[in-house]
Amino acid sequence: MKQQRGVIYYRVSTVEQAERGFSLENQREACLRYAQSKDIDIVAQYHDDGLSAKTTNRKGLQEMLQYCFTKSNKIDCLIVNKIDRLSRDVNDYTSIFTQLKGKGINLISTTEAIDNTPFGKCVGNIMATFAQLDNDMRSERVTAGMKKCIESGRWPFKARIGYLNHTDADGNKSIIVDLKKAPIIRFIFNEFSKGVHTEEEIRNKINDKGLRSSTGKKISAQLIHKILRDKFYISIMTTGGIEYPASHEPLVSNDVFYQCQKFIRKYNKSTNMSLQKKNEAFPLRNFVLCGECSRPLTASFSTSHTGKKFPYYRCYNKQCTAPKSLPKDKLENEFFDFLKEITPDKRYLKVIQHMALEVWEKKYKELNFTNEKIGKEIEILKEKKRKMFDLLGKGIIDDDDFKEELDRIKSSIQDKEELLNQTPREDFDLKKAIDTCFDFFLHMPEYWKKADYTQKIKLQGSIFSKKPSYHYPRFGTPNFSLIFVQKKDFAHAKSLLVAPRGIEPLFSG
Repeated sequence: MKQQRGVIYYRVSTVEQAERGFSLENQREACLRYAQSKDIDIVAQYHDDGLSAKTTNRKGLQEMLQYCFTKSNKIDCLIVNKIDRLSRDVNDYTSIFTQLKGKGINLISTTEAIDNTPFGKCVGNIMATFAQLDNDMRSERVTAGMKKCIESGRWPFKARIGYLNHTDADGNKSIIVDLKKAPIIRFIFNEFSKGVHTEEEIRNKINDKGLRSSTGKKISAQLIHKILRDKFYISIMTTGGIEYPASHEPLVSNDVFYQCQKFIRKYNKSTNMSLQKKNEAFPLRNFVLCGECSRPLTASFSTSHTGKKFPYYRCYNKQCTAPKSLPKDKLENEFFDFLKEITPDKRYLKVIQHMALEVWEKKYKELNFTNEKIGKEIEILKEKKRKMFDLLGKGIIDDDDFKEELDRIKSSIQDKEELLNQTPREDFDLKKAIDTCFDFFLHMPEYWKKADYTQKIKLQGSIFSKKPSYHYPRFGTPNFSLIFVQKKDFAHAKSLLVAPRGIEPLFSG
């Protein structure tokens, strides 16, 4: 029997480097041990250090994929320690999985039961979903923390030019005035408020004065315009279209700032008049492909001799033999009916729900162990901190040594508390979340029909891995995201629908 040949990939993010069990070397050894136990010859190894899996824009990952695709006839499998090492985004995971499968390369996880069987695909998709859920929950907590920080008057992001991010001896962060650049920022506003200088003239003046951007480049026309419009300089922070009063010192007065806005509006009046609102009447435009020539359908309104407007989708290819236009309602109703056809079977979703709950339960056991361990480490550090004050009081250590050691302990406590805050809490109701998720799958067409333009675009992208084609008068067989692919596979696996305890996934290790 021919020996299999494989490639391994392993990764850690900056946060994960602080946790035991996620080191590069541990992952590498786990992959190599698995390969050895299965008599797989490892022909290449790739890794990324200190990079998040939120995107696929990673040097090691891209080099690995390029190697696999160019030498696919010599590679049988890709081995990872966990699915989330490869990606923490469901769509990215689906894309990578599909591309590897198309090249005849199996994806193997040393800790998760994934393979090319219907349920093996389900497990892989579920693990990728939970990895994304974990990321999304972290992002949600970070976003909530940032919002709370802004509401308290502090800007938690990078300071604007003219200011500096500052951390005091106690670890408190704030925005302070940059004594070197602030006078030039004031010069920009004061000169422009006189109404005798253009933005370009001001830009030339400050570049001559030596003002540079955060990257060390000369101030561009776009940046000078952005500075003049930014309320940050009058101590107002704007995020998500909402304004908040800021605690940092203003660099210019309200009178000067709003005088500048008058001149900006005056100079840009013709530009502002030309702005047009985006047409959101056609959610399937550039998403559905023409079944004849495979080009994206465009859309527009046609005006009758009475002046009434009629919305149409159409193929823009003049040489295409397909009908030149389709009424908006016809195509969107066809799409709605098509969504009904591909809605997953309720029995299949019940199977996935059971598997998801078991996977989540196992994951939380691991998280609880990690949280408990971090909590004990924090208590040890706090006890060490108390002992430091005892040593200082007894005169055993001097002030300098005390301060140095205390700062180190406080920093360690802060790092571990941040790590603890980044892990999901047990009060998260997974069953409720899954019920909501599966309610969407079962009523997917209705959700799409009621959604607004932006929501429809997102839903369409999550359902189809590639754009669907319309073959006049119906949609063709599309490429789905993995969870919708399972409906087809599930139809051939009805014999697997036994009592719930008979379908639980098996985890190695």
